[in-house]
Amino acid sequence: MDKSRAEPTIQDRLRHMEQNCGDQYTGEVCNRAAAKIDDQQAEIENYKRGVDILKTTQAENKALRERMAELKKKYNELIYAVATKYPDKSRHETALYYIQQAENCDSGPPEQALQGEGK
Repeated sequence: MDKSRAEPTIQDRLRHMEQNCGDQYTGEVCNRAAAKIDDQQAEIENYKRGVDILKTTQAENKALRERMAELKKKYNELIYAVATKYPDKSRHETALYYIQQAENCDSGPPEQALQGEGK
């Protein structure tokens, strides 16, 4: 076999069959080949859609990881602002208590700070 010669394409094979085989046989082979090509093209399109979905998912995951890191940094800043936590309470519970107390207060720094922002 001559290795420098390229493999015949599907079109080359079909032309050969049309020239050397009966029309009925050629038609059946062509129909089967066309169906196989259609199946392969559909498979390729499904693969492309899967790749697009994967790219989108990866981009979304990256954005979510970045947002989560940002929120974690802010949360840690808030939690570690609690210098002294209540006995048997976590920093989170103590910070929540402090915030609730400040929000429920009728007067004090939080309310004054809000009034100052509106000026």
